[in-house]
Amino acid sequence: GPLSSIMGEIMFVALESADHTPLELRTTAEVVIRQRLLATPGVSQVTVIGGERRQFEVLVDPNRLADYGVALGAVEAALRGESRNTSAGFRLAGGQEYLIEGIGRFRDLDEIGATVVGTRDTLPIRVRDVADVRLGSALKRGAGSRNGKPAVILGIQRQPDVNTLALTRDLEAVLETIQTDLPVGMQLDSRLFRQADFIQLALGNLANALRDGTVLVILVTLVFLANIRA
Repeated sequence: GPLSSIMGEIMFVALESADHTPLELRTTAEVVIRQRLLATPGVSQVTVIGGERRQFEVLVDPNRLADYGVALGAVEAALRGESRNTSAGFRLAGGQEYLIEGIGRFRDLDEIGATVVGTRDTLPIRVRDVADVRLGSALKRGAGSRNGKPAVILGIQRQPDVNTLALTRDLEAVLETIQTDLPVGMQLDSRLFRQADFIQLALGNLANALRDGTVLVILVTLVFLANIRA
């Protein structure tokens, strides 16, 4: 996996909306926000929590299967065979090695529906002929919330030896840009947790301690000098 700091997440960001479904929030977080955060120099990993993950659902109709003379196993085999990525080896160019991969996984409902599962009278029988294909939600394995309301949470981890304060400033600038590109009604909140806040608090306490110590030293010195003169 990617190298991460032992300090874990430096920031938690909440994505919420009263106008969008948990599925829409999760999809936006994974497809849009996570990818742009990962492109920020110094970011090691971005974990998405909450919402609903999308999945393609194929609801096979037994009556339509019988009408077309297609077995359920044939539908399963066709879908498994079509939805897979394959490796085609490597290519050396410019002193670098590139992985060549054939991307065959389904990208939308139309591709699934058009998959051929058999033939009848030389005509292809497709998944959409024997089943309904729709977009659904995968089984939830966790939940996210902010102020008691459902939300999608993104945990951002930094790479080792990266300055937390500088990276936090960079991330906040990126998040402001992302916010302008989000669908109307979606809102990002970066105040959920910021490790930088604790660092700034510690630095502030240190500065106060140094100030108080300096004042004390000056007062003691003045009292000492006054006693000598007396």
